[in-house]
Amino acid sequence: MTRAPVPPPPAPDPRPLLAIVTVAHHSGGVLPALARDLAHQQLAPAHWIVVDNSPQSSPVEPQLLQPEGGPTLSVHLLLGEEGDG
Repeated sequence: MTRAPVPPPPAPDPRPLLAIVTVAHHSGGVLPALARDLAHQQLAPAHWIVVDNSPQSSPVEPQLLQPEGGPTLSVHLLLGEEGDG
């Protein structure tokens, strides 16, 4: 009896999966530019985790975390406590 050769396992993706963590404390004004820049990286992050440390005085607007007209990002918004560092 002849067996068919077992195909080799697929090669692992050589690109590492990246996660970016951003601690946002009164940072709403710069987050849209950061979202745009992250989405257009040669190796874009698999996940972007944004920790909002000013949820009462300057909350992060979730819609600002997606770049306009560009690729979408997998974003996780975590609400911290006011002033946590």
